[in-house]
Amino acid sequence: MRTLQVILKKEDIIPEKLTSNIVIVLDVLLATSTIVSLFQHKAKSILPLEKKEDVTYVSTLYEKKDTIFIGEYEGQTLEGFLSPNPLELQRQVENKHVILSTTNGTVAIVKAKAAKQLYIASLLNATAIVKEIYQTIEKAQSVVIVCSGSSNQFCLEDFYGAGYLIREFLAHEKGWRLTDSAKAALSFYKTGNANTILRESQVGMLLAQYGYDEALDYVAQKGIYTVVPVFNGHEIIKKEE
Repeated sequence: MRTLQVILKKEDIIPEKLTSNIVIVLDVLLATSTIVSLFQHKAKSILPLEKKEDVTYVSTLYEKKDTIFIGEYEGQTLEGFLSPNPLELQRQVENKHVILSTTNGTVAIVKAKAAKQLYIASLLNATAIVKEIYQTIEKAQSVVIVCSGSSNQFCLEDFYGAGYLIREFLAHEKGWRLTDSAKAALSFYKTGNANTILRESQVGMLLAQYGYDEALDYVAQKGIYTVVPVFNGHEIIKKEE
Protein backbone atom coordinates (compact mmCIF):
# COMPACT_ATOMS: atom_id res chain seq x y z
CA MET A 1 0.00 0.00 0.00
CA ARG A 2 1.20 3.50 -0.77
CA THR A 3 2.23 5.63 2.18
CA LEU A 4 1.86 9.31 2.96
CA GLN A 5 4.59 10.45 5.32
CA VAL A 6 5.40 13.84 6.85
CA ILE A 7 8.92 14.93 7.82
CA LEU A 8 8.56 17.65 10.44
CA LYS A 9 11.68 19.69 9.66
CA LYS A 10 14.43 19.75 7.07
CA GLU A 11 17.08 18.66 9.58
CA ASP A 12 15.32 15.26 9.75
CA ILE A 13 15.82 14.56 6.04
CA ILE A 14 17.83 11.42 5.30
CA PRO A 15 18.60 11.79 1.56
CA GLU A 16 19.18 8.10 0.82
CA LYS A 17 15.68 7.30 2.08
CA LEU A 18 14.10 9.59 -0.52
CA THR A 19 15.50 8.05 -3.69
CA SER A 20 12.45 5.92 -4.49
CA ASN A 21 9.86 8.44 -3.32
CA ILE A 22 7.96 11.41 -4.62
CA VAL A 23 8.79 14.35 -2.34
CA ILE A 24 6.89 17.58 -1.78
CA VAL A 25 8.68 20.43 0.01
CA LEU A 26 6.72 23.03 1.99
CA ASP A 27 7.93 26.32 3.42
CA VAL A 28 4.63 28.16 3.64
CA LEU A 29 6.27 31.17 5.33
CA LEU A 30 7.71 31.96 3.02
CA ALA A 31 10.04 30.40 0.47
CA THR A 32 7.82 27.90 -1.33
CA SER A 33 4.90 30.33 -1.40
CA THR A 34 7.22 32.88 -2.99
CA ILE A 35 8.45 30.30 -5.53
CA VAL A 36 4.88 29.46 -6.56
CA SER A 37 4.04 33.16 -6.89
CA LEU A 38 7.16 33.83 -8.96
CA PHE A 39 6.18 31.17 -11.49
CA GLN A 40 2.60 32.36 -11.52
CA HIS A 41 3.99 35.74 -12.58
CA LYS A 42 6.12 34.20 -15.34
CA ALA A 43 9.58 33.73 -13.90
CA LYS A 44 11.67 31.46 -16.16
CA SER A 45 13.58 29.45 -13.58
CA ILE A 46 14.72 29.59 -9.95
CA LEU A 47 18.11 28.50 -8.64
CA PRO A 48 17.79 27.65 -4.91
CA LEU A 49 20.88 28.12 -2.76
CA GLU A 50 21.52 25.87 0.21
CA LYS A 51 24.14 27.98 1.99
CA LYS A 52 24.29 31.69 2.68
CA GLU A 53 27.97 31.50 1.73
CA ASP A 54 27.01 30.47 -1.83
CA VAL A 55 25.42 33.85 -2.52
CA THR A 56 28.53 35.87 -3.34
CA TYR A 57 30.05 33.20 -5.60
CA VAL A 58 26.86 32.37 -7.49
CA SER A 59 25.95 36.01 -8.05
CA THR A 60 29.17 36.52 -10.02
CA LEU A 61 28.24 33.78 -12.52
CA TYR A 62 25.06 35.31 -13.89
CA GLU A 63 24.33 38.26 -16.14
CA LYS A 64 22.20 40.64 -14.10
CA LYS A 65 20.16 41.91 -17.04
CA ASP A 66 17.98 38.79 -17.13
CA THR A 67 18.55 37.57 -13.56
CA ILE A 68 17.21 38.88 -10.27
CA PHE A 69 18.58 38.06 -6.85
CA ILE A 70 16.18 37.41 -3.96
CA GLY A 71 17.27 36.45 -0.49
CA GLU A 72 16.98 36.59 3.25
CA TYR A 73 18.72 35.13 6.24
CA GLU A 74 16.81 34.79 9.50
CA GLY A 75 14.19 37.20 8.21
CA GLN A 76 16.59 39.95 7.16
CA THR A 77 16.96 40.77 3.45
CA LEU A 78 20.45 40.02 2.16
CA GLU A 79 22.51 43.01 1.12
CA GLY A 80 22.09 43.70 -2.60
CA PHE A 81 19.18 41.26 -2.88
CA LEU A 82 15.45 41.82 -3.19
CA SER A 83 13.18 40.90 -0.30
CA PRO A 84 11.39 37.54 -0.77
CA ASN A 85 8.01 39.20 -0.31
CA PRO A 86 5.88 37.64 -3.07
CA LEU A 87 3.63 40.69 -3.44
CA GLU A 88 6.56 43.05 -4.00
CA LEU A 89 8.10 40.74 -6.62
CA GLN A 90 5.14 40.14 -8.90
CA ARG A 91 5.95 42.92 -11.38
CA GLN A 92 9.68 42.24 -11.45
CA VAL A 93 9.98 38.57 -12.38
CA GLU A 94 8.46 38.15 -15.84
CA ASN A 95 10.95 36.40 -18.15
CA LYS A 96 13.62 36.52 -15.45
CA HIS A 97 15.86 33.85 -14.01
CA VAL A 98 15.89 33.98 -10.21
CA ILE A 99 18.65 33.26 -7.71
CA LEU A 100 16.92 32.53 -4.40
CA SER A 101 18.55 32.16 -0.98
CA THR A 102 16.48 31.63 2.16
CA THR A 103 17.10 30.43 5.68
CA ASN A 104 14.92 27.34 5.43
CA GLY A 105 12.98 26.63 2.24
CA THR A 106 15.79 26.59 -0.30
CA VAL A 107 17.90 24.56 2.13
CA ALA A 108 15.12 21.96 2.38
CA ILE A 109 14.81 21.77 -1.40
CA VAL A 110 18.50 21.12 -1.94
CA LYS A 111 18.64 18.61 0.93
CA ALA A 112 15.77 16.68 -0.67
CA LYS A 113 17.23 16.61 -4.19
CA ALA A 114 17.83 12.83 -4.03
CA ALA A 115 14.09 12.29 -4.43
CA LYS A 116 12.80 10.41 -7.45
CA GLN A 117 10.62 13.46 -8.16
CA LEU A 118 10.67 16.70 -6.19
CA TYR A 119 7.77 19.15 -6.16
CA ILE A 120 7.50 22.57 -4.56
CA ALA A 121 4.19 23.30 -2.83
CA SER A 122 2.38 25.93 -0.81
CA LEU A 123 -1.20 26.54 0.15
CA LEU A 124 -1.51 28.50 -3.09
CA ASN A 125 -0.97 25.49 -5.37
CA ALA A 126 -1.45 22.35 -3.24
CA THR A 127 -4.48 21.18 -5.24
CA ALA A 128 -2.53 21.41 -8.51
CA ILE A 129 0.43 19.52 -7.03
CA VAL A 130 -1.76 16.61 -5.93
CA LYS A 131 -3.53 16.52 -9.30
CA GLU A 132 -0.18 16.42 -11.11
CA ILE A 133 1.12 13.60 -8.92
CA TYR A 134 -2.01 11.55 -9.55
CA GLN A 135 -1.42 11.84 -13.28
CA THR A 136 2.10 10.43 -13.01
CA ILE A 137 2.28 8.33 -9.85
CA GLU A 138 3.07 4.63 -9.98
CA LYS A 139 0.74 2.34 -8.09
CA ALA A 140 3.14 1.36 -5.31
CA GLN A 141 4.81 4.73 -4.93
CA SER A 142 4.87 6.59 -1.63
CA VAL A 143 4.85 10.34 -1.06
CA VAL A 144 6.97 12.17 1.49
CA ILE A 145 5.92 15.69 2.50
CA VAL A 146 8.84 17.69 3.88
CA CYS A 147 8.04 20.57 6.24
CA SER A 148 11.01 22.93 6.11
CA GLY A 149 10.56 24.19 9.66
CA SER A 150 12.62 27.11 10.91
CA SER A 151 16.20 26.80 12.13
CA ASN A 152 15.73 23.21 13.37
CA GLN A 153 12.33 24.00 14.88
CA PHE A 154 8.92 22.55 13.99
CA CYS A 155 6.55 25.09 12.35
CA LEU A 156 2.76 25.15 12.62
CA GLU A 157 2.22 26.64 9.16
CA ASP A 158 4.13 23.89 7.36
CA PHE A 159 2.33 21.22 9.40
CA TYR A 160 -0.98 22.80 8.42
CA GLY A 161 0.11 22.79 4.77
CA ALA A 162 1.03 19.10 5.04
CA GLY A 163 -2.44 18.36 6.39
CA TYR A 164 -3.99 20.23 3.50
CA LEU A 165 -1.98 18.20 0.99
CA ILE A 166 -3.00 14.96 2.69
CA ARG A 167 -6.64 16.02 2.60
CA GLU A 168 -6.29 16.59 -1.14
CA PHE A 169 -4.68 13.18 -1.68
CA LEU A 170 -7.46 11.43 0.22
CA ALA A 171 -10.09 13.35 -1.76
CA HIS A 172 -8.75 11.58 -4.87
CA GLU A 173 -8.35 8.14 -3.33
CA LYS A 174 -8.79 6.65 0.13
CA GLY A 175 -6.30 3.79 -0.31
CA TRP A 176 -3.32 5.37 1.42
CA ARG A 177 -1.51 4.27 4.56
CA LEU A 178 -0.86 7.33 6.70
CA THR A 179 2.09 7.41 9.09
CA ASP A 180 1.44 8.85 12.55
CA SER A 181 2.92 12.18 11.48
CA ALA A 182 0.58 12.26 8.47
CA LYS A 183 -2.45 11.42 10.64
CA ALA A 184 -1.50 14.20 13.06
CA ALA A 185 -1.06 16.72 10.23
CA LEU A 186 -4.46 15.85 8.79
CA SER A 187 -6.14 16.18 12.21
CA PHE A 188 -4.46 19.53 12.78
CA TYR A 189 -5.58 20.79 9.36
CA LYS A 190 -9.20 19.86 10.09
CA THR A 191 -9.27 21.93 13.28
CA GLY A 192 -7.44 25.04 12.03
CA ASN A 193 -7.93 28.12 9.88
CA ALA A 194 -5.19 29.15 7.48
CA ASN A 195 -5.13 32.85 8.33
CA THR A 196 -5.18 32.17 12.05
CA ILE A 197 -2.50 29.46 11.92
CA LEU A 198 -0.16 31.58 9.80
CA ARG A 199 -0.56 34.68 11.94
CA GLU A 200 -0.23 32.88 15.27
CA SER A 201 2.85 30.87 14.26
CA GLN A 202 6.27 32.06 15.41
CA VAL A 203 7.42 32.81 11.87
CA GLY A 204 4.13 34.54 11.04
CA MET A 205 4.44 36.86 14.02
CA LEU A 206 8.02 37.67 13.03
CA LEU A 207 7.02 38.41 9.43
CA ALA A 208 4.22 40.68 10.62
CA GLN A 209 6.82 42.66 12.56
CA TYR A 210 8.90 42.95 9.38
CA GLY A 211 5.98 44.42 7.40
CA TYR A 212 4.73 41.28 5.64
CA ASP A 213 1.15 41.72 6.82
CA GLU A 214 -0.46 41.71 3.36
CA ALA A 215 1.80 38.86 2.27
CA LEU A 216 0.47 36.72 5.12
CA ASP A 217 -3.07 37.15 3.81
CA TYR A 218 -1.90 36.39 0.27
CA VAL A 219 -0.10 33.12 1.02
CA ALA A 220 -2.97 31.90 3.23
CA GLN A 221 -5.16 31.48 0.13
CA LYS A 222 -5.72 27.85 -0.82
CA GLY A 223 -5.66 26.33 -4.28
CA ILE A 224 -5.78 29.56 -6.31
CA TYR A 225 -2.89 28.70 -8.66
CA THR A 226 -2.29 25.75 -10.98
CA VAL A 227 1.48 26.13 -11.40
CA VAL A 228 3.56 23.04 -10.60
CA PRO A 229 7.21 23.82 -9.77
CA VAL A 230 9.62 20.89 -9.96
CA PHE A 231 13.29 20.66 -9.02
CA ASN A 232 15.39 19.02 -11.73
CA GLY A 233 18.50 18.53 -9.61
CA HIS A 234 19.93 21.93 -10.44
CA GLU A 235 17.15 24.47 -10.61
CA ILE A 236 13.40 24.78 -10.16
CA ILE A 237 11.33 25.01 -13.29
CA LYS A 238 7.61 25.18 -13.96
CA LYS A 239 6.09 22.00 -15.35
CA GLU A 240 4.22 22.86 -18.51
CA GLU A 241 0.46 22.66 -18.13
